[in-house]
Amino acid sequence: MKKFYNELYSQGRKQYLEYVDECLQAEAKQVHEEFSEMCLAKGLEARFKIRHGEPMAEILEEVRQFDPDLLITGDKQLNVWGRFRSANLPLRLRKKVGREVSMISIGDADAH
Repeated sequence: MKKFYNELYSQGRKQYLEYVDECLQAEAKQVHEEFSEMCLAKGLEARFKIRHGEPMAEILEEVRQFDPDLLITGDKQLNVWGRFRSANLPLRLRKKVGREVSMISIGDADAH
């Protein structure tokens, strides 16, 4: 019975993860379209890339590949539990990349 339960649980988890991945892909597509339209309206050229994986590793790999002069990340206000869970990714990035990192807060986006 335990083996049956584990197999059932495993299949349900797989389906759930596939569903989450599909939702994230759909959201990324929507963000890409909106961002492209916004850039086009402002006369800006921009490239858009979606990476999958642990955020710190993916960002550091991007920095390694392209050696940018400036790294801009999103930032948002977190409560104590949120800071604990996120391990403060923007602050850790600033320490690891060895160059200037600008953080744009969600709150700042509404003010402009």
